[in-house]
Amino acid sequence: MYSPSLFEERVALVTGAGRGIGRAVAHQLAELGADVAVNDISAESARATARTIESETGSRATATPADVSDPDEVTAMVDEASDTLGPVQHLVNNAATKNYAPLVELTVEDWERVIRVNLTAPFLVAREVARRLLDGGQTGSVVNIASISALRPQPGSGGYSPSKKALVSLTEQMAMEWGSEGIPVNSICPGMIWTEAGEAVYSDDELREQRESFVPMAKIGRPEHVANAAVYMLAPENGYLNGESLVLDGGLQLIGNDRLAGKTERE
Repeated sequence: MYSPSLFEERVALVTGAGRGIGRAVAHQLAELGADVAVNDISAESARATARTIESETGSRATATPADVSDPDEVTAMVDEASDTLGPVQHLVNNAATKNYAPLVELTVEDWERVIRVNLTAPFLVAREVARRLLDGGQTGSVVNIASISALRPQPGSGGYSPSKKALVSLTEQMAMEWGSEGIPVNSICPGMIWTEAGEAVYSDDELREQRESFVPMAKIGRPEHVANAAVYMLAPENGYLNGESLVLDGGLQLIGNDRLAGKTERE
């Protein structure tokens, strides 16, 4: 059990925090004392999460809506977070997108959009945060939310699986370059997680039970499971953890997520 002051006087930035995994991560960090910059491409969603955090946790939160695949918007976002809350020390890159199609049918535009959001955006945000930490002589930590699709690609997943595989490699590169400066970088590869985006699947008893039958633990994960893992990786006490990728899937990888063709773990 963590102390409620674990991240006291620390500032965290979470991308894609308007709902699902990102919202759960932002909320849990705030419960443990962090002031949180809440990013989402939807300003309304970002503001709603920030309001909830402030009303339920006592920590400060500010909405920093931005397209994190745009370098100028990323700079402005981190500026706003820093001006409002203070320098960002902890980052969770969670924003992502998907576009399922067989590769022979995938358009260049759809391929580039997935790579831009799932790979270039985490690079841009982490680079901006790391530059400021290094310039200020501060330490921090970064967690990138990847996917079990990074380990075993799903048929028909288009650019999603390749983008997440590359994100794991990017995590290792960041860890190699920044670890010695006191900025450990790790990634999480979630399996099937019940978020709003998958409500239509998991609220259907037959479909949910079918999915659960693929998982040795016989259940679908929740956003809070990913948030718990992110907190562990971000915590200063665990600062010797660097360049690792944690698979969080209830054992699904033991069977193979290729049985879930055309679906994502973050439905």
